[in-house]
Amino acid sequence: VICYSSFLRNSSINVRVENISVAKRIFSLTKIITGNIPEIYKDKYSEKFVNTVKIAQNQDVVNLLNKFGLVKCTMEGKSFILFSVKEKFISNRCCKQAFLRGAFLVDRQYHLELSTRHRHLHKDTENIIKELDMKPKLLNRNGVYTLYFKDSESIFDFLGNIGATKCMLDYQNVRILKEISNNMNRAINCEEA
Repeated sequence: VICYSSFLRNSSINVRVENISVAKRIFSLTKIITGNIPEIYKDKYSEKFVNTVKIAQNQDVVNLLNKFGLVKCTMEGKSFILFSVKEKFISNRCCKQAFLRGAFLVDRQYHLELSTRHRHLHKDTENIIKELDMKPKLLNRNGVYTLYFKDSESIFDFLGNIGATKCMLDYQNVRILKEISNNMNRAINCEEA
């Protein structure tokens, strides 16, 4: 979630999500991980209002970023945020699935794609997906790296892999209904012709 949807503002880490249920989940996880009570507020972003969760501020920002291995120090002693995934956080299958679940939940698209401006994060996510035997398509457009799934079988597999069983079944139902509707329309058009 932090890698895919956070931004820094006034010495605080904020996460933007459209879905209020996801915002509430981030709120409860933040309380457990940091021991602090985060803020949730509505924020205008790209011409619409989204939910923003302020998950850490001031010294807590450094502690949280260090906890997840997202801070890198240079030889000169300067620190910068490193958007990549440490191997220790994805050492087993369930951790890989949890990482992808977080990236998926904060996705603001209407199709299945995971986008970031961070090349290392993109490469790490690609490796995680491939280790789970999925084959995403890759796209680099104007400095935005995107992993996406186009065909319905790949999307179905992705949802199953991240443990989104209800979503997977709902998706399958919609797919079946569309297929039936398309077949009926073809038959009607054929008879009319």
